Amino acid sequence: MKRAILFFVVIFVYCFFFLKQDNISNNQKMELSPLLPSMIQKVFLGFMSQLGAEIYFVKAAVFLGTVTSDDDPHDYAPVLSQYFDVSSSLHPSFLDTYFFCQSSLSYIDPEYSMVVNSILDRGIKAIPDNWVLPLFAGYNSMHYLKNLNRASFYLHEAGKRPNAPSWIAHLSTVLSVGSGDIERGISWLQAIIEKEPNQTVRELWKKELAEFNKALRVKKAIDKYRRFSGHYPPSLTVLVPEFIDEIPKMGLAYQLYWDPPNLRLIRKANPEQIRHGN
Repeated sequence: MKRAILFFVVIFVYCFFFLKQDNISNNQKMELSPLLPSMIQKVFLGFMSQLGAEIYFVKAAVFLGTVTSDDDPHDYAPVLSQYFDVSSSLHPSFLDTYFFCQSSLSYIDPEYSMVVNSILDRGIKAIPDNWVLPLFAGYNSMHYLKNLNRASFYLHEAGKRPNAPSWIAHLSTVLSVGSGDIERGISWLQAIIEKEPNQTVRELWKKELAEFNKALRVKKAIDKYRRFSGHYPPSLTVLVPEFIDEIPKMGLAYQLYWDPPNLRLIRKANPEQIRHGN
C-alpha cells in the first residue's frame, strides 16, 4: 500500500513540474536556474534520484523549446550543460539526456564539444549495448575537435557493440591510419575482415589492408632512418634506396602524408584529415 501511494506521489510531482514548465514556455521566455552539484543532489534525493534526473531533463527540454535563432547559445550553454551533466549523473542510463545534449551543445564550439563528450562517456559506460553514443562522441572528436586519434577509439568502441553497422568499425581503421597509428589500423582492419560475412565487402577491405601494409613498410623505413641518424628524415625521398627500395605507389583511395614524427595514410576524399590528424 505504501509503495502504491509513493508511486502516485512521484507521478503527481513529475506531472506538476512538466505542466508548470510547459505553461511557462507558452507565456514567456524561460530561464534555467543553476543547479547544485550532482553529488549533493544524490544525497538529498536518495532513491528518488531517477525522478530528479527526469525532472531536470524535462526542464531542459522545455527550455530548448523556447530557444529561437536570435538567441546566442553561449548565453545559455553553461547552465544547460549543467542540467545535462546532473541529469546524466543522477540517472546514467536515461538515454534521452544524451541525445538532447548532443544536439543542443556539441556544435557551439570545441569547448562544449569536450563537455558533451564527457557527458557521453557516462552514457557509454552505463549503456553498454548502445552504439549511437560512442558514435556521437567519435563524430565530435573528428568534426569539432579535429582529433582523429581519439575519434578512432570512440568509433572502434561503437563498432564492437551489438547491431552496430560494419562501416563504423571500418571508419575507425581509416581514422587510425589517418592519425598516424598504422599498426593499430592494420590490427583493427584484420579483425573486422575476419568477421565480415559479405565476400564482396571483405575483398574491398583486403585491398585497403594491402594499402595499409604499404604504409607500414614506409614507417618501418622511417624508424630505421631515425635509429641510424638520430633524427627523423626531412622527406620520404631520402629513405631511398638505403632504407627502402622505393616509396610504394598508393592506390586511388589513399595517399601518404609525412608529418614528422607521424606518417599518416590519408583518404584522398577527405583532405581535412591532412590538416587535422592529431
